[in-house]
Amino acid sequence: MKFNKILTVCFAAAMTLGMASCNDDYSYGDDAIYISGTDENPLVIFGFEDTPATYTFSVLSSAKLKKDATITLAIDNSLVESYNAANGTNYEAVPSGAATLLNTTATIKEGSASSSAVSVQLVSSELLEIGPTYVIPVTITESDGLDVLETSRTIFLRLSQTITFNSLDLSNYNMYAIYPFDDSKMIDMSNGYTYEFKLFVDQYHGSSAGNIQRVINFEGYDEGHGINLIRLGENGVGWKQMQWMSPAGALVSQTTFQEGRWYHVALVYDGSSFNLFVDGKKEAVLGGSSDTQFQWMEFGMSWLASYRNSQRFLGRLAEVRVWNRALTTSEIASGLCAVATNSNGLKAYWKLNEGNGYQFKDYSGNGYDMDWKNAIRHDVDGGQRVTSNAYTSIQWKMDDNNKCTN
Repeated sequence: MKFNKILTVCFAAAMTLGMASCNDDYSYGDDAIYISGTDENPLVIFGFEDTPATYTFSVLSSAKLKKDATITLAIDNSLVESYNAANGTNYEAVPSGAATLLNTTATIKEGSASSSAVSVQLVSSELLEIGPTYVIPVTITESDGLDVLETSRTIFLRLSQTITFNSLDLSNYNMYAIYPFDDSKMIDMSNGYTYEFKLFVDQYHGSSAGNIQRVINFEGYDEGHGINLIRLGENGVGWKQMQWMSPAGALVSQTTFQEGRWYHVALVYDGSSFNLFVDGKKEAVLGGSSDTQFQWMEFGMSWLASYRNSQRFLGRLAEVRVWNRALTTSEIASGLCAVATNSNGLKAYWKLNEGNGYQFKDYSGNGYDMDWKNAIRHDVDGGQRVTSNAYTSIQWKMDDNNKCTN
């Protein structure tokens, strides 16, 4: 098996990477080596839950060798930057000490076309920040005189971690309230914004449209200064569909939100239109403009007790984020589990994973921590008052459903 194999591998890699051609030095009759698993794409998933975790591959030859060959490999983090530049990605190299090669050489024996195993070990996940997508690039540095198929010289191991997390339980409607930030914390969103969150429906309290379940609202210091309200089951909307009341009007999801699973939702204003994303896919668009602000955060329906009860959301909330720019589709898709806390434009970030208490930490470092003792609620006359007891009804939920694989 000689160049016909190389041609097939080279063509597949070229199509995947958008390359015009392969190495011009090859000719019919040549043999070459390459890393297994890279024949279609050099980017390969390395999935794990706990560490240490190991990924194993081998070095292959397009033909059986006539004598033993020793191949030397290394982790070369400098290759991540060039991969990003060529493919429009934003992967990060794993921090020093987080990964290692258990063996730096592999031998292809005489009469064989496959080497001994090469093992990459992710030593510890403690050095990995939740949010960035990490890649371990392992490359052939010495080939013992054999030609190397350049498109398959390096395997890029994309880390895919299953994350377990706590979540805020919204089923107790007595915790529903608004958190008002100080005037100094008001964010001008007129040039564009993104609101993100994850929700999980434990059950519905009705079986038809009109059984409203109100989840979350991002607004200015009152609804007249921008509203971004999310609810399920509004009249005229499927009772398991989501409605986003944006500053320009209502957008309705194509997705029907089923019980027993997590969904990621992004509300994006790009300066000329409002765009609703569910699990990284755009589902609704509405043209319009906005001079909206962000200063208040509302969980559930914070009005009269009768409304709080009738519009209660029997579910969970996690990963609430506020951005003062419109995220791209690829940015949304890459942040379904988490994002880096120092991301460009990230103004506030509540993971809602505390698991106890009534204080919600802002992981962006911008000072948007929330102490639910200071939340407010509309009273009978439509005014506001400091809520003295909403914080006592904060509940948390953690079970086998609270997992996300990035």
